[in-house]
Amino acid sequence: MDADEPVVGEVVTAGPWIVWTGRRGSAPVEYRRARAIDLKGRLLLPAFSDAHTHFMQFAHSLRSIDLDGVTTIKEALRRIGQHATVRNGRSGWITGQGLDLNSWKDRRPTRHELDRVVPKRPAAFFTHDQHALLVNSAALRLAGIGRESIDPAGGRIERDAGGDPTGFLFETAYRLVWDRIPQPSPLEAERLILEAQVKAHEVGVAAIADMGEPGTLRAFAGLQEKGKLKVRLWKSVALKDLDSAIAVGLRSGVGDRWIKIGAVKIFLDGALGSQTAWTYKPYAGNRSNYGICRMERADFDAAVRRAAAHGLSVCVHAIGDAAVGQAIEVLRKHESRFPRCQPPRIEHLQLIDPRDVSKLVRSRIIASMQPSHLLTDRDYADRHWGQRASNAFRFRTLWDRGVIMAFGSDVPIERLAPLEGIGAAIYRCRARDRRGAWYPGQRLSVWGAVWGFTVGAAIASGDTGTRGKIAPGYLADMVVLDRNIFTVKPTDIFQTQVAMTFVDGEYAYGV
Repeated sequence: MDADEPVVGEVVTAGPWIVWTGRRGSAPVEYRRARAIDLKGRLLLPAFSDAHTHFMQFAHSLRSIDLDGVTTIKEALRRIGQHATVRNGRSGWITGQGLDLNSWKDRRPTRHELDRVVPKRPAAFFTHDQHALLVNSAALRLAGIGRESIDPAGGRIERDAGGDPTGFLFETAYRLVWDRIPQPSPLEAERLILEAQVKAHEVGVAAIADMGEPGTLRAFAGLQEKGKLKVRLWKSVALKDLDSAIAVGLRSGVGDRWIKIGAVKIFLDGALGSQTAWTYKPYAGNRSNYGICRMERADFDAAVRRAAAHGLSVCVHAIGDAAVGQAIEVLRKHESRFPRCQPPRIEHLQLIDPRDVSKLVRSRIIASMQPSHLLTDRDYADRHWGQRASNAFRFRTLWDRGVIMAFGSDVPIERLAPLEGIGAAIYRCRARDRRGAWYPGQRLSVWGAVWGFTVGAAIASGDTGTRGKIAPGYLADMVVLDRNIFTVKPTDIFQTQVAMTFVDGEYAYGV
């Protein structure tokens, strides 16, 4: 992925670093006693970075109920009841994820139906986009949510015709329940991260940006102290923790090659699937719905100014075009105040008004996007945004105009699968989707798609010059694929497998 020398035949590493690259068989004599690994013509790339994860939630998801693909209440309740039966007699919460509110063949479930299969223990299930939570009556009671409860700022407690909560909590309202779920012990958190680390190596991921809970940092630090950490972490800081971060002197870029403090995470809106992404124009079929603006502009401006004044960059969740537009304006206003080592980022950037593209081009803002969301969201975008959907996932436009894009998965919302994301950016549909590419003019080249998961993601984490390329002076994080994705058909990229993953110059996966 080095434009000056895009293809090499031989790579030499020493310790965690790449020390030489060049034509096969032409390494200097002092390297000829090195251990040789013949890849037999397979493709070697820089290891992938996932620029947007919720890694602890991903680790939890490996042990919780997966409702992805479920389209009926009956099947959802069957899975939940089966899981609860297996854990019968044990106290504690029942949790899961994957509810897709847009694919139900019948109406939405309610807390009363959930009560039938989990009557006593609290239960909570995230929607696919993780911007809404379905909970049972026990969970509502623990959180003190009832008929008289007031919607929190930036959130909504869904109610039935009689005014009682249905069990669905949207945006900030879900924190009323989620924050009451006990966190794992430090040792258990480390075990969870180790399990997730294995999954990362299996798909060629050597570095992540984490947007999740603070406990992720603690677990990664514990593993690093024990010499077990093999995935690099860029950790965001929640806005609610900004004062504490300032008090202890945290700054963007503080850390080492394994763990680094990133940027302050700020939410401006919700998500497309829950119809809470904030848009300039109302949603199709609902002329009163513009989504949810989770933060007033004055408060947003003040938070960005305060973070930048104390050496912290920001990353802004913005999906709808109104949220994206406001994010661009405020970040550009404070652009000179951000640390040079860490450019500001907009996370997701799914829908962008053409008038805002030029503003983005004239900035150093990173577009942190998740191509695999397109595979799930194309139908919802057409349904809810109508013709404006042509302004969604504008990979080619942003690439051609020089915007730095960093690609990720948003795991566990989508799968931790960089090759699937690469395929989505190139093909803009699933391999077997007979409808073909969705707005094909926005298809990205293979080089551009891989760049987003390597060089672009490294730049977005402030690692320019140390990660994302196979070149001398870069970290020896590399992945071997079973086929050359630069020459196969775009649909074949979805079937490509990772054969080996190297982290710090050592085997992390494969033989």
